[in-house]
Amino acid sequence: MNWATAEAHGVAYAAPVLESPPASSTPTPAPRPATPSAAPGEAACLPMEVDGALVAGRALLAVAGGADEWSGRVRRDVLSAIEALSGVLAAARSRVLSAEQAAGTWALSGDRDFAAWVGRTSRQGPGAGVAAVRLAGTLAAAPRVAEALAHGPVTAAHAQTLARATGGSPALAEHVRSASGQDEVVALAGQLDAAGFAKALARRSAELDPASRQRSHDQQVAGRYLNVSHTAAGTFFKGQLDSISGHKVTLALEALTPRPGSTTTATRPSVAPTPS
Repeated sequence: MNWATAEAHGVAYAAPVLESPPASSTPTPAPRPATPSAAPGEAACLPMEVDGALVAGRALLAVAGGADEWSGRVRRDVLSAIEALSGVLAAARSRVLSAEQAAGTWALSGDRDFAAWVGRTSRQGPGAGVAAVRLAGTLAAAPRVAEALAHGPVTAAHAQTLARATGGSPALAEHVRSASGQDEVVALAGQLDAAGFAKALARRSAELDPASRQRSHDQQVAGRYLNVSHTAAGTFFKGQLDSISGHKVTLALEALTPRPGSTTTATRPSVAPTPS
């Protein structure tokens, strides 16, 4: 959104004017004060463009403080811009992670693997580290998807969904490495939200590897269990069902559950004492 024209949409604030850094094919490092991510006694050194992005992001946060005075249209436009920005940041982070992984300098820290290093240095934990490395690998293998993440229509949620799907399906991962596969993924992302996108990828994976659906079902059946406990506090269910059985149970529970607002009287069924 053009901040200079925001007042025309009903916004009353002084928009910050940020000068764009001079274009350069090679980022120019600019020394900055030490940050929490820097080693003790070591000054962080950021490319000028990255430093400028941080300044611009904090200016955006300051401007958003007046969001309650904006018109609905301005808020929607700003939210769309922030969503686009999140895709740019995700693509940029993945590129830097891929470069760090290839360089191998992360290994000097003593972490057991790259995902552990990412989780520790980002302070987001092991799970987030695994997800970030998985996404970086997916985008490195699918440059057209990475480009669409930075410029649309792929969102950060679409990209994470794709990374999870390809991680569980070698056939789908191989397909997405091809140019046609990447074009297909980008087109789907432009048509579907992340939830619909995940379902479409699951269908495509089954088409590419029909036997995988049966293997998955067999694994689910082998891992099924269900425990039902009746206590004074109520009845507790704990278990795991295959997808088909789970769907049937869900439908049955929905049929037995009163709609919200229905007048029901809580009565406890009489239970015959269990012989000791």
